Amino acid sequence: MPIFFLLFAALLAAAPDGSPADLTNERAQQILPRADLGLLTDGQRAQFLEIAGDTFDYAGCDDTLARCLQAKVTDTHALRMTELLKALITQKQPPLTSAIIDMVERYYSSFPAKKRAHLDDQDCGSIGDANAKVVVVEFSDYQCPHCAHAVKPLQDMVAALPGKVRLCSKYFPITTAHPRAMISAQVAEYANG
Repeated sequence: MPIFFLLFAALLAAAPDGSPADLTNERAQQILPRADLGLLTDGQRAQFLEIAGDTFDYAGCDDTLARCLQAKVTDTHALRMTELLKALITQKQPPLTSAIIDMVERYYSSFPAKKRAHLDDQDCGSIGDANAKVVVVEFSDYQCPHCAHAVKPLQDMVAALPGKVRLCSKYFPITTAHPRAMISAQVAEYANG
């Protein structure tokens, strides 16, 4: 039996009421070496371990999150999933473990590979470094007041991360609500061309 499962079973057996026992940061690092759980409490780390052992990582690792956080695994998605779980666990009133597992499973199952679409991040007006590794593609309706409120935070994001992120703006006119949105998008396309 793999060492991870033996450690996990020992941790669960240590709790008399069936809930996971506390887990020190040092112990957590031995069990999940790629997970940074230092800011969690011992109880939160134990909860994280329980969830990670029951939650499947849908990206490159194709195993449980706990397996994807082992030392020799290079799946970067497991680290992003770790941050999501930490955010859920550290809420002011965190959901029950089973509810967190259900939320995460539903969230990731909503992105099946067959429904994914490649976005062209070159055919758009953009700000930021053209060689940035992260490209945020924004779809906006030029007559929408909510979209107008998003402009400054998006521009601030690019300014705060110089050379690291580029913003690609695309138009998405909602003509039923905004009758001038289509002509605005056409004018923007003409100006870009």
